Amino acid sequence: MTMQMQLVAKRESERAVAQVVQSGVDRFIENFEVLVNVAGSTKQLKELILRCAVQGKLLPPGDETAESLVSELQRARAGLAGKGVRIGGPSEPVADHEIPYALPSGWRWVRLRDMGGFLGGGTPSKSNAAYWKGPLPWVSPKDMKRPYIEDAEDHISMAAVEGSAAKLIPVHSLLYVVRGMILAHSFPVAVATREVAINQDMKALVLAIPGMHDFVLRTLQAAKSRVLAKVERSSHGTCRLDSEIVELMPVALPPLSEQKRIVAKVERLMALCDDLEARQNKKREVGTRLTKSAFEALTTAEGPEEFDAAWSRAVENFDVLLGRTESIAAVRSTILELAVRGKLVAADSKSACAPSASRGSSETTAPPGPFELPAGWTWARVGDVFEVVGGIQKTPLRAPVANHYPYLRVENVQRGRLDLSRMERFELQPGELEKKRLLAGDILVVEGNGSENEIGRCALWDGSIENCVHQNHIIRCRPLGGTWSPFVLLFLNSPSGISEMKRLAITTSGLYSLSVGKIRGIDVPLPPPEQQRRIVEKVERLLHACDALEAKLRRAEERANKLVEAVVTEVVA
Repeated sequence: MTMQMQLVAKRESERAVAQVVQSGVDRFIENFEVLVNVAGSTKQLKELILRCAVQGKLLPPGDETAESLVSELQRARAGLAGKGVRIGGPSEPVADHEIPYALPSGWRWVRLRDMGGFLGGGTPSKSNAAYWKGPLPWVSPKDMKRPYIEDAEDHISMAAVEGSAAKLIPVHSLLYVVRGMILAHSFPVAVATREVAINQDMKALVLAIPGMHDFVLRTLQAAKSRVLAKVERSSHGTCRLDSEIVELMPVALPPLSEQKRIVAKVERLMALCDDLEARQNKKREVGTRLTKSAFEALTTAEGPEEFDAAWSRAVENFDVLLGRTESIAAVRSTILELAVRGKLVAADSKSACAPSASRGSSETTAPPGPFELPAGWTWARVGDVFEVVGGIQKTPLRAPVANHYPYLRVENVQRGRLDLSRMERFELQPGELEKKRLLAGDILVVEGNGSENEIGRCALWDGSIENCVHQNHIIRCRPLGGTWSPFVLLFLNSPSGISEMKRLAITTSGLYSLSVGKIRGIDVPLPPPEQQRRIVEKVERLLHACDALEAKLRRAEERANKLVEAVVTEVVA
């Protein structure tokens, strides 16, 4: 096969690849309404477009080559030296180990330095007021919030340029930050659309050939991760970028005509992304307002009938109202709070709750607890209706030997559920198992945690592991008679119960802790037994529905994430 035939075959292959890539990008955009609900998907799409653009994968290659452009750049750079622009020494060719990806036919690897020359910045004297009264924008890192800079917060005079290290930066120069905390997470780059000056924390690339600024901008934007990997961080947190690293960075150079076609394509795709994102943001704003309205309807419901109607409306409009996991978490909390305040089921008028050791009564006009109770309910202290005890302290003597049994640790007790996937074992002394064995119906309370929101989280022991005990960082509450546990568990895990345990918790060295005595003193509301049963059953149904809604949402997110991954693999692999 002749050289010409090989070149033609290679170009045909590249065109086929570009068509596949374009198909992938189009599919990505067609599914954008789904993808935008995935955290970071809009940003990911834009990054994908930039990567495809600067790698020559966004459009089929043209018939021109960049050879003549490279020669023209070499001649034009020499002319910049006479204008006070630093062009640096001759660049070494880009070595194979520096090449991050393969280029299409006709493109060339060059270094950023080969594109032109560089100018630094400076700060005119603040003591000279005349320096800070003028028409020239003085750009600093705080102004680098947009890809095109036409103005700045501060302005200086031409006298300031002449009397300081500040320099006049030509229009269409590339501005970038080389020092500042912003480099910890970003590499701000922008095109100056008018003459500007810059401060000493920035550099400017003055292009040798006009008309390349838009493509070079996209090139530097796409190189963000490569540049940030080179940022130096001092022990004081200051971030600095070695100017030479940026100047010697390899960049892909297509012919000038192809640069313009790529930039036009990128602009169309970015505009489409912005439009889709704006419409999706508006949709989310509407959803937020509707969600707030739905929560108000749930929380202000006068009785179970109003609540059931509000709940049905919320579930029917799940995709709009509860389309985020945090919304479903808020619904769970709302359900628990309404349950323990007696607003989920109709009152039981034929009976009242009167545990033998409880205090308070349905006739109390000033209830001792944190809120007013419905008729027939009573307040009781946990210690009045539960035996509250601590657990077994872990010591070297508890290492399993011959008489060991499974025990619960803090990690095993989550809020409202048990995680028994990993259990450890204690060595027990004779007679200890009979005293410390857990029984089904025991409430388990986490004694201490580093997070205020996790202190006192509770779960109900289900008896699924025989002869199980618990560590001393878990407090056990065993009912003294009656079936209080399921309802009391709802209260302790409700917003009111969590708030009460936060109030009682002691903070030591960043650790929040509760004691057996503190738990015994917590006031809990108690409805009549039959009403307790109906409340617990309804809460279980509602929370099960929340689990199903959350699972639906996570499946949708997983599908969207898989689509993102598939398209990225298809496009940039």
